[in-house]
Amino acid sequence: IFADESSKELVVHTADNKIFVLREEKGSWLSRSLEAEVEDTKMEDIMPWQNGEFWGLSKGKLFFRKKTDTKAAWWPFRLKPDKDKEFEWSVKKMALDSKANVIWLWAGESILRIDEEEARKLNWKEALKNVVLFKVGIDGALWVSDGTILWRVGQEGAATTYEKDVKPFVS
Repeated sequence: IFADESSKELVVHTADNKIFVLREEKGSWLSRSLEAEVEDTKMEDIMPWQNGEFWGLSKGKLFFRKKTDTKAAWWPFRLKPDKDKEFEWSVKKMALDSKANVIWLWAGESILRIDEEEARKLNWKEALKNVVLFKVGIDGALWVSDGTILWRVGQEGAATTYEKDVKPFVS
């Protein structure tokens, strides 16, 4: 399940590879399937963005869902950060921070950060061969783990902690 607070949408991936969008409107939840839209592209991952838009990942390529008045289409988003245009990134995982308009991508051994103005490759000291966690936290930082080490990327402020940020409750 992936959620976007600003649009009050959830994207649900079921065990049998079906994808649904749940949207909250006036206290009720509406459901619609994205299966017909993504059938040709075989989307592996879809996440909600702002204003009912979505980002998707299929076969190492990033897609953006553009909506018109009557229908929607998935458009490829090309990542060619080198000047010679000889190299194209193969994206393995994505994480979205819709509050800051930032998309984080793991492309094999590199991490990319895309905002409204530019795409940047982060200098990474460790070789990221296997990533099991790639999520944006409530503090806007990207959390990355290979199953043995946990890294915090971005947002220079203090990390969110249980002691300071999570209030205990009594049931």
